[in-house]
Amino acid sequence: RMRYLTHYDELTGLANRSLFRERLREAHQRVRQGGRSLALLHINLDRFKLLNDSLGHEVADQLLQKMARRLINALPEADTIARLSG
Repeated sequence: RMRYLTHYDELTGLANRSLFRERLREAHQRVRQGGRSLALLHINLDRFKLLNDSLGHEVADQLLQKMARRLINALPEADTIARLSG
């Protein structure tokens, strides 16, 4: 369990900041060596604290979990989806 938590966010199951940085370094290295391309998408949930404060942490946590599942289902398994803060 500890090994899992060193690389994955406990709430969403997404890669954490540490694993994201590792995968980004690896991808950047592949781009430099093979001339491949790299895409990065950053999603920021504005005013998420307001949601936490008004509806409660449980509802906000459920929203994060649902968003994580949708992203996982929408993107290829080889892509890295990470939760960088929160």
